[in-house]
Amino acid sequence: MTVGLLEALMPPSCGACQGDVEGWDELLCGPCEDSLLPLDPPWCQCCGLPFSSLDDDPHLDNGIAPPPAPPRRCGVCAPLVRSFRLARAGWHYGAAMADLLQALKFAGRRGLAVPLASLLVERIPPEVMDVGVDLIVPVPLSLPRMRQRGYDQAWLLAEALGRSLSCPAVPRGLARIRETAPQSTLGLGQRADNVRGAFAALDEVVAGRHVLLVDDVLTTGATAESCAKALGQGGAESVTVLTVARVV
Repeated sequence: MTVGLLEALMPPSCGACQGDVEGWDELLCGPCEDSLLPLDPPWCQCCGLPFSSLDDDPHLDNGIAPPPAPPRRCGVCAPLVRSFRLARAGWHYGAAMADLLQALKFAGRRGLAVPLASLLVERIPPEVMDVGVDLIVPVPLSLPRMRQRGYDQAWLLAEALGRSLSCPAVPRGLARIRETAPQSTLGLGQRADNVRGAFAALDEVVAGRHVLLVDDVLTTGATAESCAKALGQGGAESVTVLTVARVV
């Protein structure tokens, strides 16, 4: 079926609000595209949580560029020894971005994975690639949810990201070894317990590799931490976490 016939039968629409767009190559309408908020430093050197502002500095009022801010950790990461090297996300999880990711996960719109991966590629900070990436691994979906949904959105994102970065992506570098409740249904204090010990790495796939762990959204980092710990136990040389968006 040609694009012209598709447009006649089902005109292209915005991936977020379903409003009109001019062509099938447009992911978002103008207002939704304008609502996307990129994540920028300064942020926690570990989990990438953006700080609201730098400490007050007299240089800011006299036209002199302030000195670079020293690396620092957020209050959550400061007392912890993280299993991942660092975690970064491209965009705020809000407005149109939340709608896009919800449509990918729950509305069967798997075709959104490729443009979402492209949006992420635009926002990958240099430190993500500092040690090199040997392998891209998605956070695995549970088997019951996979059967219900018919696809794993994290794998679709990882696959598209691998093509953009010319890096191999594997769908089964990690496995869920026990069922967990959806993290979105739990309070912040319950999430780490929910996913603790829920994953295992395939040693023959990840051992000795610098692994890029990919998911759609980072919230508390509990899932990323549990996955990274499993990858480390499987012999991964390092684990870097990358998500399309994060809750701030």
